[in-house]
Amino acid sequence: MSRRPLARTYRPQRFSEVIGQQAPVRALAAAAARGEVASAYIFSGTRGIGKTTIARVFAKALNCEQGPAEDCCDACGPCQEIAQGRSLDTLEMDAATHTGIDDVRELREAAQYPPSRERFRVFIIDEAHQLSQSAWNGLLKVLEEPPDWCVFLLCTTEPHKIPPTIESRALHFAFRSPPAALIREHLAHIAHQEQLTIDDEALDLLVKAADGSVRDGLSALDQARAYAGETISKDQVRDALGLVPGEAIRDYVKALGDGDATAGLAVVARLDEQGQDLRSFIAEVLEQVRRLSLVLAAGEGVSGTEGLSPQDAAAFSVEQLVWLGRVLDQTEARLRQGGPQRTLLDLATVRMTAMAKMTPLDDLIERLSDVPAPGSEPPRPGRAPKRSAAPSQPARARTEPPTPAPPANRQTGAGGDLLARLSSAVQRIRPPVASYLSKVCEARVDAEGVLTLVLPQDKQLWERKLRDGAGRQALAEAAREVIGREPSKIAIALEGAAASPQRAGPTRRRASPKQLLDRTRRDPLVRGIFERFGAVILESQALDAPAPADEPPETTPRSTNHPHPDLGGSD
Repeated sequence: MSRRPLARTYRPQRFSEVIGQQAPVRALAAAAARGEVASAYIFSGTRGIGKTTIARVFAKALNCEQGPAEDCCDACGPCQEIAQGRSLDTLEMDAATHTGIDDVRELREAAQYPPSRERFRVFIIDEAHQLSQSAWNGLLKVLEEPPDWCVFLLCTTEPHKIPPTIESRALHFAFRSPPAALIREHLAHIAHQEQLTIDDEALDLLVKAADGSVRDGLSALDQARAYAGETISKDQVRDALGLVPGEAIRDYVKALGDGDATAGLAVVARLDEQGQDLRSFIAEVLEQVRRLSLVLAAGEGVSGTEGLSPQDAAAFSVEQLVWLGRVLDQTEARLRQGGPQRTLLDLATVRMTAMAKMTPLDDLIERLSDVPAPGSEPPRPGRAPKRSAAPSQPARARTEPPTPAPPANRQTGAGGDLLARLSSAVQRIRPPVASYLSKVCEARVDAEGVLTLVLPQDKQLWERKLRDGAGRQALAEAAREVIGREPSKIAIALEGAAASPQRAGPTRRRASPKQLLDRTRRDPLVRGIFERFGAVILESQALDAPAPADEPPETTPRSTNHPHPDLGGSD
């Protein structure tokens, strides 16, 4: 005698046997017990979570000889007839094959007559979203003026395709996928009932293959039993279900972190030779990248990161993992559409491994900001630049104003240097701003409560970072913590220049586009970009800074009420 599939053998026959659908079951059981039954119900949700099963159990509860009650007895004549599909008063129609108006017309004719034996005539329409528009129109008339004995149960995986005129006349129950722990417990119970020996890792793989569907989990268990027999291990489950080996996923992710294109391409070639589904492989890698990003962002103990530690993600940054997730998602979508799977995955592998060799943007900006000015002698390799005494630098003294001595009211605080304490406080409040503050060479507070941060001349690039909203807010909070009060103003100054807490609009002078372009070409940072990347200037725009003194002023002062982004100020 042939063996029935586990999904049919262990299909719930009573409300008490249903798992993971407490809210719909409780509402339907109460309605059956009180006799307060609506004319139509919509059961929606993903596949394999019990929509049609609960519809049949609800039909049993309505027509059970022991009723009305919250659950059926599953032993009387009506319950057995409904379970076996022999009931004359419970009709089930598959809308995937019976989609037209003629099929609905038969239901309308059957609904005109009272039930022959039972209390209610129940119509179960499976895959209801596949009914045609004319069929919906035919069904609408019955739902507008239904007989007292008729109950329509519409089961669908796509509730958005049900017309609003139908949905407004029905009670809609949205079924949810059971939690993974509940599915695992259910599979373990059935394996015990079937006298199967299965280890925990094999159960985890079956739950993963179920993907929230109880029926899919039982089918996967059936498939593993057919392959392995009475004793099932994780390797046998992988072989039976065609899952990608875990070692391949780990090796591939490690290659992405190391930037090793050779190792990554070797993993892809090995899987392709074994006939593995590369789309499933990409999905597994994407899941592993997600877990690693959770470990880096939130630490250990987050749901879904079991078995991982921060050391496993040490080769990555959060930004890199997010970027890898985007590339993997795009590649998986391309593979789903068809096309050469191996070619697309190889190109994606080369692209992702190259990411590990790229210089972070902050490091690149730091390196470019250290480019020497035009005409200055770069330090020779292997030799430290000479440091001369102040009297031996007459040329420098002519080109740069002398650095003023620190004011007498500079505040260092009793606990150490003010700048160090500010940096420590900002690191706790907003770590990115702490990296900007590391470029500052001096911090002081005057008697009026103005906090002044001094930047070296070659770190002017970081001035705007410290001036923006997030930077100023973090500095204000840190100063309040360190000096005991919020500063009246936060000023940014360059070595040898006065502090500039605000730039007054009336003092700015316009610069012509040609002057802006010439000054941009002379800028040491821009020249460094030219030398490193072969860049060219497409456009030069002014920033909010006073124009140099060597430029002729315009006769008309710039308006502070209507600033023009391309005119006025210096770059």
